[in-house]
Amino acid sequence: RCRVVAVLERCAAAEEIVAVFSGPVANVDEASGARLHHEGPGRPMQFPLKVQPRDRRLPAFWVMEPEATPDSALAADEATGQRRREATRSRVQSAVRAARAESVTCAALLRSLEALAAGTGQPGSVLCVVKFADWPRESLSPRARVAEILGPSGSVSAESDALLAFYGLEWRPFKEEVERGLRRAFPDGTAVVAEQLTAGRRDLRGLRCITVDPPHAKDLDDAVSIAAGPAKGTFRIGVHVADVTQFVRPGSLVDAEARRRATTVYLVGKVYPMLPRWLSENLCSLLPDGDRLSFSVLFTLDGRGRLVQSDPPEVCRAVIRTRARLDYREGDRA
Repeated sequence: RCRVVAVLERCAAAEEIVAVFSGPVANVDEASGARLHHEGPGRPMQFPLKVQPRDRRLPAFWVMEPEATPDSALAADEATGQRRREATRSRVQSAVRAARAESVTCAALLRSLEALAAGTGQPGSVLCVVKFADWPRESLSPRARVAEILGPSGSVSAESDALLAFYGLEWRPFKEEVERGLRRAFPDGTAVVAEQLTAGRRDLRGLRCITVDPPHAKDLDDAVSIAAGPAKGTFRIGVHVADVTQFVRPGSLVDAEARRRATTVYLVGKVYPMLPRWLSENLCSLLPDGDRLSFSVLFTLDGRGRLVQSDPPEVCRAVIRTRARLDYREGDRA
């Protein structure tokens, strides 16, 4: 046995806790005295429930039922016969979407688990995000509220979201008002590019710029160019990075979201962007044959790849137009 004598540091990442719910526990909550068991087929389980955080440093949490909320929208589809695994996951995701549309309750968590068990005939587990509520003096375990239901454990979508949530990264989609405001302010990028050219931004559209990215990438954020240098046997190299500053205004909703997300996260089958896709995959993506704003660095190399000191590097804000889009294999061949 031991006892806590001091808290050295509070972890901000613990505000949202990824946890696994595997069903009710045949026990009694020390704080509430509620029994945790299933009353029989088709009959509701009692609350509170218990979830186990993925972070094994944290104790199990009692999940308390919040104040009464409309529950009709949270009902899962009826289980019919023996359904395939994918159909089961579809039902669980329906329960998740319904839960997010209203407010998340323990009932939604239970129904997600029941939908999973109905399709497989085996007990399963559901990934969720909980928030610490309190830790009653008389209870051995802390209490939490359900914030989100991610989906069945082991599914790619739920596990991907859980991975980001576990490390304190933003996994939720951008809010509708952020996307809507951005499209309203910038229906296309033509006017912004024209305005910047008029304001004196350097026109580098004559360079042969190419991008090199994974085959299915949509957010093309950097390009390179090569041209003959000022002296025989030298080469003028350009490195061009997409400039989003004209679209992300200081203090705007997009700016606040980008600050909070800080980075784009690439997983094997999913991308969690730092900027809304209207920017990262459209207005600011360096797609071929479109005028785009860039930060550009130009420098001269000799035939052995050494920097030519007599022709110093330049850094400028520019407008570029990429001519080709290569994947890594094509880039290696070139």
